[in-house]
Amino acid sequence: FWSMQRMDVGTFSLLGKSVSIAITMVLSSLVLERSHTRLQHILVAVITVGTMVFCEEEHRARNAPLRGNLKPLQTTAWMVGILQRIGAVTFYSLGAVLQEIFFTREKETHFMMQQCWMGVGAVITSFAMIMCFYGDPMSFLTIGFDDWTVWVLVTSYVVTGMATGLVVKRLGALAKALCVPIYLGFCHGYAVHSGSAVLTLPVLASWCLSTLCVLWFAATKAQPHAAKPAQK
Repeated sequence: FWSMQRMDVGTFSLLGKSVSIAITMVLSSLVLERSHTRLQHILVAVITVGTMVFCEEEHRARNAPLRGNLKPLQTTAWMVGILQRIGAVTFYSLGAVLQEIFFTREKETHFMMQQCWMGVGAVITSFAMIMCFYGDPMSFLTIGFDDWTVWVLVTSYVVTGMATGLVVKRLGALAKALCVPIYLGFCHGYAVHSGSAVLTLPVLASWCLSTLCVLWFAATKAQPHAAKPAQK
């Protein structure tokens, strides 16, 4: 959120959606010691670039320029925001990789119990930030819960979090990151349907390329498992 104060929404979204894919693959190799083929590295690079192009063209289709004309002081703040956003994305990707370790190594623990542990940690973190960092009373955490739309939002976040956790547990953190360009296309399709965006050829081409590379990457991951029975 600090970085968002120093940059526009387009750049914020572009870095969050595209850079996280490459960083997750790097961290997956370093932390999980998971090897990838040259083809898989090339596919991830193409997906990252394709997602960047998609985000840029999407915001142009929404008439929202990524950077615009910035003054020198604004440019400095923009660069600081870029570094902050990259740092945040790195920690976010690291969290996904560590989440995969947590889900896969604690096999005796039920998935819902793991989710409860993570929920307790999130609540404790929220209390610490509200009371210690910002100095606000505990009652701030209950603001807005008298509105039904807030409950709908909270419920959607819970369902999304559990679905994401299942993806990380079954398929891994990198698979979660690679899902981003696919659902971005569906979100943009809804925006086109509602009239808030325009479907352009660069948007469609970049999404199709990214989706094709994601499917190709999935096929390369499935090939070793499919080849084992044939060897026996």
